[in-house]
Amino acid sequence: VQYFSDFWEYDSAENTWTKKADFAGVPMRSNIGFSIGDKGYIGIGATESGFTKEIWEYEPSSNKWTKKSSFKGIARHYVNSFSIGNKGYIIGGYDPDVNISPEVWEFDPEN
Repeated sequence: VQYFSDFWEYDSAENTWTKKADFAGVPMRSNIGFSIGDKGYIGIGATESGFTKEIWEYEPSSNKWTKKSSFKGIARHYVNSFSIGNKGYIIGGYDPDVNISPEVWEFDPEN
């Protein structure tokens, strides 16, 4: 399995890809991703050394990544994620050593 940190933006009107600032966190896979307003959020996934509970915010206007507060639950991957309004949500996930029951967590970027 390979892990990458490069980050790209797709323009559907022009059918083009543009390289953006590399992801500033630990490269991961099977992670969450959602948007709130004009910002993107990724985190909580599998890394080469295990799992991460980090959450990162991407600001397109400045092309910069900012680390947010880490997830408070059990580290996991294969998590479902989405956003409604100004909140992000994650549901469930998988850790081969821990039975994670279906649970819902809310992420508030303001807090």
